[in-house]
Amino acid sequence: QDEAAAYTSYATFLLEREDDAPGARKVLERGLKTIHYRQEDQRLDVWACLLELERKHGDDASLDATTKRAVANCDPTKVLLRLGELLDAAGDFKRSDAVYRKCEKRAKHQAKTTEEVWLRHARSRLLAGDAKGADDVVKRGVQACDGAPKEEASLLSRYACLELEDGSRDRGRTVFDKLLERFPRRADLWQLYVAKTLKAGDVQHARLIQTRLASVDLPPKMMNAALKRFAAFESEHGDAASAAAVKDLAKAYVARRKDAMDEDSD
Repeated sequence: QDEAAAYTSYATFLLEREDDAPGARKVLERGLKTIHYRQEDQRLDVWACLLELERKHGDDASLDATTKRAVANCDPTKVLLRLGELLDAAGDFKRSDAVYRKCEKRAKHQAKTTEEVWLRHARSRLLAGDAKGADDVVKRGVQACDGAPKEEASLLSRYACLELEDGSRDRGRTVFDKLLERFPRRADLWQLYVAKTLKAGDVQHARLIQTRLASVDLPPKMMNAALKRFAAFESEHGDAASAAAVKDLAKAYVARRKDAMDEDSD
């Protein structure tokens, strides 16, 4: 049962229909007293609603005080991420930048900073039009990975998606291209790149990516799956000529595999 929704919905009603900020505040405070402390996600929803109330109807002092209370009573990283999200939605990117920086430091002291912290901060910088700031955030995130390849690949691929969606298509492509130079046999990264490119409506570039993938030295099972997806792609987005081109790529792959096997047997 979602107890938080009852309190947040009623508080929202009081704010939007009655313009009753004090009444809404009382409702949310009652929710925090009523909802069991082990129901962390629901309590976080109430805190987030209270933070938004103070942002819109309070002042800097009341927002700061509520933030400190929330941090003391919930997971600090989750609280700060929610606050940063609220500030981003309001276009207050200067303040959200400060919140995300605080979140980075706090998470770092508690344990390893989660990937979500870097990505939320990077997205915020992209929304603010600060591409360099977003890049700097991700660089710190990569350093925090301590050279772990899987963690770096996960962070950078998700950042590339953010660039494609909220930043620059060219920058997103560059991040993906550099990532695939490092991890050319990660078929999942290739497919993610294709999916995001296609979502952006760029059929031609999605075709180019899959053509490049067909030349990578993948194991037969992975390549067969990739070529089947490419054939299905051309069936939907291409024509007879492009479908024939995929068949030629498949033949070329088989020929390469045969040549490699012949060399091994010599």
